[in-house]
Amino acid sequence: MIKLFVSDLDGTLYYDGEKHNSTLTKETIEAINQLNREGIEFAIATGREHGTSNHVSEQIGFDIDAIGTNGCCVVYRGTVLANHTITSESALAICDLFERSGIEGTILYIDGKGHHVMSKPEGHYYDLFHEMKSRGEVQFIFDGTVQKWLSEPREEFNKAVILLEHPEDRDSISEQLRPLLQTYNLDMMYSSATYVELVPHGVDKAMGIEVIMKQLGISDDEVAVIGDSFNDEAMIKRFKHSYVMSHAEEELLAMGNTIVHTVKEAIDDVLRINHAAI
Repeated sequence: MIKLFVSDLDGTLYYDGEKHNSTLTKETIEAINQLNREGIEFAIATGREHGTSNHVSEQIGFDIDAIGTNGCCVVYRGTVLANHTITSESALAICDLFERSGIEGTILYIDGKGHHVMSKPEGHYYDLFHEMKSRGEVQFIFDGTVQKWLSEPREEFNKAVILLEHPEDRDSISEQLRPLLQTYNLDMMYSSATYVELVPHGVDKAMGIEVIMKQLGISDDEVAVIGDSFNDEAMIKRFKHSYVMSHAEEELLAMGNTIVHTVKEAIDDVLRINHAAI
């Protein structure tokens, strides 16, 4: 029996079968509520900060658990159970390297309290996150540089995300970042063609899900997951009940157990599995 269903957000939960959205479809909301009625826990696992779960909860009508910032921050029943961080020294080193690279883009830093800080608080990415804030998807955006933010005592960031202007720059900046991975004990992952994410070593969505599993007292076989990007790779590989969105890259499609077009399709299959087991 599947007792926990975990969904990625962007490109997965926020996807209507044809395009990316910033809200849930009526069909998705009903499917999630059916999980709830049948006693199956629902949680999100996202690269965004964990507070994004509030935006989802408002749409579906009940509170949910969240694995935020790619597993760095885990919230269960409103309590933060995990909060993995990168050092401020590493945050500044990443910023310095990126500025010297000459590659176009900016860096987004997120901490466990939902603070969003950019290396360059300007441009279309800055405008994008302000737009997300206006919709209630982002809690706080600092209107200054990361150096200014860190000039005062602050909580350390969960992760850094390099937001590239051009996808063809991803391999180049990734190669330049590799020496920093060992120096500062970081891992690198991709959440899109233009998003390069740096997180504490060993932290990923699967690790975050494990925190919730321990609270529920369940095993891997009782978990189902769904995603569409390479920051979902760890959870898709770990759990046998894994679903991959059909628009994902081919390498990721090969990792999942089942390919679906929508989250509703995956939920319908989970319910079928559970009903067959009764």
